[in-house]
Order: sequence, then C-alpha cells, then structure tokens
Amino acid sequence: MNRVYDAAGNVIGTPEHKGDFEGSVTATACFCCRLWPFQSIGSDAIIAFMNLLFRSLLIVATVLTPALQAFSQLDPGNFYIIQNGKTVGEIFVPQRRASQRNYVEHWILFRDYVYPATNRSLSTTIKASRKRYASETDFFTLVPWGPGYRYVRIDVTDTQTRPRR
Repeated sequence: MNRVYDAAGNVIGTPEHKGDFEGSVTATACFCCRLWPFQSIGSDAIIAFMNLLFRSLLIVATVLTPALQAFSQLDPGNFYIIQNGKTVGEIFVPQRRASQRNYVEHWILFRDYVYPATNRSLSTTIKASRKRYASETDFFTLVPWGPGYRYVRIDVTDTQTRPRR
C-alpha cells in the first residue's frame, strides 16, 4: 500500500485519503491507513528483533531450569489415571511437609490398566480427582477394588543428589 508522509516522516495516509489528513493531529485516523505499531520499522528489523527476543528467552529458560527445585513426583491429593479417555486407576498421596524428602504414593490400577511400554499408541494422563480421601485408611476403604486390580506402593526418596556420587 502506498503511503503519504508529512515533512517529519510520519504517515499521514494513502494517496486516496491525503486530503483528509493534512493538518490532522491523528495521522492514522482512517481505518485503511491504521498501522500495526512496528509496520513503519520494516519487516527485516521486526524479524531480527523477534529472533533476538526468542533466543534470549531460550537462554534464560535453559539457565534457570536446573535451578528450579522439584520436590515431588505428585503433590499430595487424589488423582485419576486415564488411558485413552477411560479412568483405569486412582492414586492417593498423603499430606506431607513441603520439605519432606521421603513419602509414599498409593496406586490402585484397575483391570483395564495397560502398562504404557506395551502399547506405544496409548495415551496415559494423570488428572486431579474430584474424590477426596481424607487418609490412607479412607482411601483403602473406599477406592474401587475387584478381580484383576493391582495395588502399587511407591516409596519415594526425593533428593537433589545423584546416587553413587
């Protein structure tokens, strides 16, 4: 689109609207002449700026990621295990102190649960549950159980030290 500029280099419109904007304080009052904020800078400068911004954010994320402390596999609470849209298990993680390094996760795997390594196309997700078990006793009493179900106890040691070092 051709633009008409004033003496200071500001866009004042298009040739079709030049008369409408002369002497106007708002140079881009016409809908067809409104500019995206960077349009007058040039596309090469915009691309260079966006590349620099992306690289800077990538460097910051790379540097900060190891500094983030991960203290648990799952937060305390109740969770569903879902495979291909179907609930195939429940998880209960008892309450604990934020700094606690050793804790237990209780998993009940229903008969339909499939270990992910046996089926690569399987979509497995863990989602917060609407059920609220108050304690381990409550969980073991109320969680569904039937033929072919499995109980998995996970004893977690959460540390920032690599083993055998």
